[in-house]
Amino acid sequence: MEKSTDLFDWWNQAKQHIHFHWATWDRNQFYINAKEVRYVKLGINVWYEQDGKSEFKRAILVIKKLGNLFLILPMTTKEKDNSYHYKLWTFRWRMSWIILSQIKTIDRNRFIEKIGEISYKELKNIKKNLSSYYFSDSL
Repeated sequence: MEKSTDLFDWWNQAKQHIHFHWATWDRNQFYINAKEVRYVKLGINVWYEQDGKSEFKRAILVIKKLGNLFLILPMTTKEKDNSYHYKLWTFRWRMSWIILSQIKTIDRNRFIEKIGEISYKELKNIKKNLSSYYFSDSL
């Protein structure tokens, strides 16, 4: 998909709103924990980086809390059968894939709403696959 400068401008305005308006929220009004699936404002990114969709929103899985930052993995409902993706069986009665190659850290102000959570067993399997993906000896 070709991205227009208008789309980047729109995201820049949305990002300023997140920074200046959302930052005034009570940071303790909601808790975010590992294994939660949430919508976040992921934005418009460059080339192969995962974008947000409608209104820059994308479902993500929280892997780890790091103070006010969170290690997350974006999700997709498009079927992907490769080592970059992990098939998620247990989430909301529909098939989803975790995009292992797109791990990133985001601020809590990007979070919109919780849409569910996965089991501890599933999180453990995802972390195992993530570790294999990034730290296997086969280069």
